[in-house]
Amino acid sequence: MRLAHKRNVQNKLRKFVKAAPASARPTKEVAVEIKEVKTEKVVENKVEIALTPKQQQVLDIVVKNAEGINKRHRP
Repeated sequence: MRLAHKRNVQNKLRKFVKAAPASARPTKEVAVEIKEVKTEKVVENKVEIALTPKQQQVLDIVVKNAEGINKRHRP
């Protein structure tokens, strides 16, 4: 790498660091208390939607294979 090019790259990097907004700079972390939130079970609302036969077919496949169809992409 040419020295002039290296110097230019370093100058651009310095300008970039100087121009970083205050919100992007690291700040001290403040200790925050974590409160437990009580969760209530949500009752599912049954909504009837008219699906086309193809949509119903796809929905049945998705419900049957909730973890995924492709075995390679399963967690």
